[in-house]
Formats: sequence, C-alpha cells, structure tokens
Amino acid sequence: MLKHRDIITSRNVKYNLWFVFGVYDMIFMDVILLFARTISMIWIFFYFTQSIEFVFILVFIVYFISELIIILAAGIFSPIKSVLKYIYLLPFMLFVYRPFYAYIRLYAFVRALMGKGVDW
Repeated sequence: MLKHRDIITSRNVKYNLWFVFGVYDMIFMDVILLFARTISMIWIFFYFTQSIEFVFILVFIVYFISELIIILAAGIFSPIKSVLKYIYLLPFMLFVYRPFYAYIRLYAFVRALMGKGVDW
C-alpha cells in the first residue's frame, strides 16, 4: 500500500475515480478492519470465557456463509463457470488460508508502524 500513497498525498496528479475508491477500500478493508477484527477477537477471548466455543462457532459460521455467498455470486456473475469446481476449497480458505494471510498482513503492518522495514 505504500506504493500507492501518492494517490492520497498528491493533489497535482489526476487519477481515475474508481482507482481512488479502490485505494480507500484497500485501506479500510486491509488495515482498519484487520485491526478491528484482531482487537474484537482478543476482547471476545477475555470476556466470553465461559461460552467461548459457541462464540467462535458462531463467528466461523458467519464467515463460512459470507464466503459461500461471495463464491456463489462470483460464480453466477463470472463468465467462466468452471471455477465453481473449486468450491470444495472453501473450508480450507476459511480455516487455514485467510487467518494465516491476516496474520501475515497484521505482522507487516505492526512492523511498519514500529518503523522497522518490511521485506520478503
């Protein structure tokens, strides 16, 4: 996202409006909601200790249904219908890939906020 900072800071370059919306969406979804989700998971872990398993089951069901809706909508509106054959990967994406990817992004954002370099 640092490579797109000129979209926010520069006023003398004219960008496509959809591109600018995309950058603000990326900031909102990838930074703000990532930290909000992490903080809410920590809050849930400490304040719902007696029924924590039910809360996490509910969270996973909500994530599963939202991912299923996204995949089905993409399958319906996409001209390439053959991608629906990968719908069996939904549980893997939900339980393994997305949390791991979120952890990597969170780690990179925290390192960047601390002033340390983010590299591969």
